[in-house]
Amino acid sequence: MQFIKSLFCLRGHDNADRFLTLSLSALFGGFFINALLLESTVAKVVFAILSFAIFFTSAIRRCRDSGMRSYNAIAVSAVMLLTLLIVSFIDSKLSLLSVLLPLLLSLFLFARPSQQARIYITGYQGPVDLTELTKIEQNERQQVNRRVEPSLFGESLDADDAHAAAQAQQVPVTTSLQAKLAKNDFAELLQRWMQHNHGATKAIVAISALMAISSVALPMLLSTTTEQVVVTEQAQQANKMVVAANTQRAHKLSMPDDYYLLLDDNHGLIIHWKADRTTDGEIWSQLTAQGDDSCQIIEFNKGDKIRTINVTVENSGDYYANFSPLDSAKVVSLLARRGNFGLCGYNFSLKGSQKALNSHPEYIDWAN
Repeated sequence: MQFIKSLFCLRGHDNADRFLTLSLSALFGGFFINALLLESTVAKVVFAILSFAIFFTSAIRRCRDSGMRSYNAIAVSAVMLLTLLIVSFIDSKLSLLSVLLPLLLSLFLFARPSQQARIYITGYQGPVDLTELTKIEQNERQQVNRRVEPSLFGESLDADDAHAAAQAQQVPVTTSLQAKLAKNDFAELLQRWMQHNHGATKAIVAISALMAISSVALPMLLSTTTEQVVVTEQAQQANKMVVAANTQRAHKLSMPDDYYLLLDDNHGLIIHWKADRTTDGEIWSQLTAQGDDSCQIIEFNKGDKIRTINVTVENSGDYYANFSPLDSAKVVSLLARRGNFGLCGYNFSLKGSQKALNSHPEYIDWAN
């Protein structure tokens, strides 16, 4: 219980080893447990706050131990909190990159030497009493060091036992409270490297910060772009359905070679025929100039060509080629006077078309 209290204590000091251990535990523990195991949003938030609290209090104690100002701990802890939230709520493998920045900042605090020699218990020195941990260690050592002598005829040597116990009690508690003032070779080496390579240190931190920002920005950008594409496609599809639903086709006329003529509500000509099954939708559009190029014009046997507005497919095989109202009269006239035409890769004979056109009052004037 006292050890747990020491984790959240804002007073006291942490040596470099304890701070690095708690930092890595909070960082990677938060990443793996929070991102991989917890599904509840509330559980993720609670675990992130708990990991942040352990890191923040340790950073405060580490700064105090190394003689640094507390704002360094606050700044590093803020980065750590953002990282924990990123790995918890951004579902992307790139979020792992955000771990680099708080890791480097933690190494900066780790490398700072202690301001003065102190006696640490599990790396901590402060108001929380951890001497109980040293008593447990001392008792274990006494039991290991106690020697059992063989006895003749099964008699125990009580005098020797009493003497060994007395010697064990004379071991001062301070012998188990090792000051551990020996320098951490890695921390000292890291500190020297940073002192002699300020430019490289700043560059590494800057690159890590850029990677952390990218780990957030790229998934959001890709997600937004994908959503916009989906929304655009859905809007286009909906628009096509609305246009098809609102287009009134009337004055249907059956032509000799299994195709039909119709007029929309603006007197735009529509040529309709049935063909192979295919996907519904707009297969050519003059507005976007995209789709099946063979559908962009109707071509007659003497070289006459007229552009379509668009060509759509409905019911998996019903083709509808729509023409501008300005071209309706010319198309009907050519249907009456030419021998055949091609559209969307299909060829149609115009034999008997004059008679069919003359039979319908909507087309007779255009045909003659």
